[in-house]
Amino acid sequence: MIEVRCNVIGDKVHWSVGRSVLDGTVEDVVRLVFSTGGFASFSERDAYEIIRGAFRRENIAWVQPSLDMWRFELEGLSAVIGRPEIVPWLQGSLSIKPEFKYRTIPIGVPPVSSGAFVFYISADKTSQVAKMETIKTSLRDEGFICYSHADKKWLKRVRVHLRPLERRRVFKVFDDSQIQPGTRWKDEIKAALDRARVAILLVSADFLASDFIAENELPPLLKKAKNGGAIIFPVIVSPCGFLKEEALADYQAVNDPSKPLDSLTSSESEKILTKLSDAVEAALTGVSGGNPTTGASQEPTAEGGQKKLPTSEGARELLQLIQAGADPENRGLTEIFKSIEPGQTFFVPGLRDRGKVYNMKSRIFREAVAELLSSGWLYPPEDTGKTRVYEFKP
Repeated sequence: MIEVRCNVIGDKVHWSVGRSVLDGTVEDVVRLVFSTGGFASFSERDAYEIIRGAFRRENIAWVQPSLDMWRFELEGLSAVIGRPEIVPWLQGSLSIKPEFKYRTIPIGVPPVSSGAFVFYISADKTSQVAKMETIKTSLRDEGFICYSHADKKWLKRVRVHLRPLERRRVFKVFDDSQIQPGTRWKDEIKAALDRARVAILLVSADFLASDFIAENELPPLLKKAKNGGAIIFPVIVSPCGFLKEEALADYQAVNDPSKPLDSLTSSESEKILTKLSDAVEAALTGVSGGNPTTGASQEPTAEGGQKKLPTSEGARELLQLIQAGADPENRGLTEIFKSIEPGQTFFVPGLRDRGKVYNMKSRIFREAVAELLSSGWLYPPEDTGKTRVYEFKP
């Protein structure tokens, strides 16, 4: 273990690394301590304000302290240690709640007091955070536009309206115009369909007549949507038999099927595509206005039998982990009561999985589960004595 200390004395910040790093041994834990002291007793808030003020004066940007969670850009900590090869896992960012330690040393009148904020940063913890971020990104930003080449003009307008979401990294969308020459185009489309969390269907008579769409693109998208793994947004671009297609008509279109885009004025069609962009953003970020199961643009209500989108970040994250399960029959949540780490609740995003175990703070976890229960995403739990099992309600 490497100990890194930051002592704030007066207006100065003093860094020290508590062990020799000359042997080049890779370390997997860093004990990080921020301390200050003085000739008077002080509170945790006082110590925090002293240290925060010193960071501002010294322009130390990689540490962002707060009264709750401190955030670290880990490359900055690696730079302080000065030997990145022994801590190669110090990458990305991490938020941690500190342990505050206070003591008084009776060596004079008044006595000397010191306060310290202590953090333990481990390779396991940073790896877990990186995996969680990867999961969240992969779940939130993948989309697929399903269309007939006869409707390319509408594809271009849809992409224009979605571009701000792509720029803000809310959304990354795929259509077959992005396939490069020489690649296996069917494999590219299949991979994009597998990744898709949102599907935009540009529906027309040509769309409904396409054998390739009917046999290769729609079946996997509709299956994912049925199991809660994808959100469908039909957009009617020209007169067609959309309402006669039973598998499609279950999903509420963004616009009135009797008023397809090519029957509207330019201004009216642009308003519809703006509505589409807003609905996609709502579905991906949890902002109200999108329906996670049908793609409808109206506000979902529990009374109407539609599930509300989770509003808290913890509930959205938990829902996304559960929905990521490849086996529809195994989707759910297994809570493990006895934790080896105080203050943590461990859970497996599945009913029978025995693989990767995630954890989050107990209070946040319980609030997230309660929100998913109240909004209809989980069935009431079954208590097995050692675990509590929540089945996913698609």
